Amino acid sequence: EVYTWVGLCVAVWCLATTVLIIELTSSVGKANHATIQANFAICLLIATILYLVALKVNLTTTLVWCKLVAMTLHYVWLCALMWSFIYSLHLYHLLTRLRDANRDPMATQYVCGYGLSGVVVGLSAALRSHQYGNYYFCWISIHESVIWAMIGPGVVIVASKLVVLFMSLKAAFTINNSIVTYGNLRTMLWVDVGCLPLLVAAWLSALVNASAHSPAATLGLALVVPSHAAALLVSTAATSP
Repeated sequence: EVYTWVGLCVAVWCLATTVLIIELTSSVGKANHATIQANFAICLLIATILYLVALKVNLTTTLVWCKLVAMTLHYVWLCALMWSFIYSLHLYHLLTRLRDANRDPMATQYVCGYGLSGVVVGLSAALRSHQYGNYYFCWISIHESVIWAMIGPGVVIVASKLVVLFMSLKAAFTINNSIVTYGNLRTMLWVDVGCLPLLVAAWLSALVNASAHSPAATLGLALVVPSHAAALLVSTAATSP
């Protein structure tokens, strides 16, 4: 549908602008929270671009490419969810640790953000490669068992993020109000809380729309994905130094 293309193109623009803002405002001595934000936005940007590519790839004529697109979509969406969780966990550390956590080494975050997702997708592709890509769309189908390699880890990540957000909110209102930097941390925390429903809705609408080409599913995708991307852009611009 035309509005799907328009919505996804708007999302691509918003996400690309978000990455640009992060890079321009933190080019010197980039803090960890900016690096995490950038990785999250880049994963979403790649996922959205690949979704546009998948709309044009035909399974019957380009089987290998279709499966590669489907596997890569699986991977980058899991990476995006994982980086979202890492961001929430990082905010919690900033709120509760006595020393600045913004200059710690990022090796663990990169392993979790990209490595764990790679393990899940690698195992899934090795066991069920024939289930990647369906007749209508080059991604995983909600009617195949491979969907649980996406839903299962995704639910665990989102549930873990909710727990961390609850702990962060509790910490945010027990810290010393005289510390000025905590005010901005509270703002970033509330933004993270507000964006979570949009992220989950975008993820689920992308999954459902790959298998059910109903007008409602298509319209939902065209509205939710750009809405989440726009929310990220506005929040990044508002909280950037």
